[in-house]
Amino acid sequence: MLSLEGRDIDRVLIVDDDPEARELYAAYVEDARLEPVLAEERYNSVEQLLKTADDASAQAIVCDFHLSVRNYASFDGASAVARWYERSTPALLCTNFEKAQVDEMRRWRHQIPVLMRPDEFDSDAFIDGIRACLKEFRGEYRLTREPFRTLVRVIDRDERAMYVQVPGWYEPSTAIDLLKVAVPSAVWAAAAPDRRFHAKVNIGATRMEELYFKDWELG
Repeated sequence: MLSLEGRDIDRVLIVDDDPEARELYAAYVEDARLEPVLAEERYNSVEQLLKTADDASAQAIVCDFHLSVRNYASFDGASAVARWYERSTPALLCTNFEKAQVDEMRRWRHQIPVLMRPDEFDSDAFIDGIRACLKEFRGEYRLTREPFRTLVRVIDRDERAMYVQVPGWYEPSTAIDLLKVAVPSAVWAAAAPDRRFHAKVNIGATRMEELYFKDWELG
């Protein structure tokens, strides 16, 4: 058993469509002296996966993003991690990703405290990630995760996404893709070149994949 931030953790659910990846993550979890539980079923809904975690009495989760391979799940891991966040269950999203996947994750990113690549994962990274989640549940954000109300400027918009800049971020001229599904419908309807909104953004982020946007204001 591991005691972190006032929470006792002894069982960890491993969610990945790749059996070899599940076994690898399980070995690192065992190195942390915890019991891994492998999610080996096929999942038709996030609710079914959440129930698996509940039935296993898992207090923490390691989850992949790409879950549709091998018909393992009908949803992606980001949406599942976001649901665990709402339950204050620490969950790490551990996956390989490119820009397209980052854009897809953005709608959930404010509820994903830890995103790491598989080659960054080991027992120490796991413990550090779980600790970061638990602190965030108490409102203790890392600098790269803390949200601030800030200006968001629309550069352009097409049928797929709107493209924005955040003047308060350290790369203010960088264009960030926000998919239509990642913004409120009222914001999407009002978006046009040079339109300005306010939103809460983690402007302390040092990498584009860390950025999230929430609590939009039309102004």
